[in-house]
Amino acid sequence: MTGGDRGAKIGNEETAQGILEARAKFPGSLADLYDPRAMPPELLKAHRDNDRAVRKLYGFTARNAPDEAPAAFCAG
Repeated sequence: MTGGDRGAKIGNEETAQGILEARAKFPGSLADLYDPRAMPPELLKAHRDNDRAVRKLYGFTARNAPDEAPAAFCAG
């Protein structure tokens, strides 16, 4: 693994942790948290940050990224 790959992996680990931290701030079930009409903006942002980190880790760009980005499922 190159230094850049390690950095991207660490960045992804940090953004994944950001999702867990955002979820911990809000009570309720996962169904409540991931309701597209009521998802806390902080949680949605954490997912979008993670999506960007994953795309960077795997070398996806706007041109070749899969359309099924996880945050797209959460957007209302």
